[in-house]
Amino acid sequence: MQRRKLEELSLMDDFLFNAMLTHPETGEKFTNKILKLLFNREFKNLRVSAQKV
Repeated sequence: MQRRKLEELSLMDDFLFNAMLTHPETGEKFTNKILKLLFNREFKNLRVSAQKV
């Protein structure tokens, strides 16, 4: 796996996407926006929690 600079990453990269989703202040807002774009509807009781590994 080739290492890339932070500037080269996008939200499609696993690390950056996961970091965005699990960040306490932005994770739920970001997830809600993504789901709204995909399903064209609001999800009112959405809760985001980090995956247990």
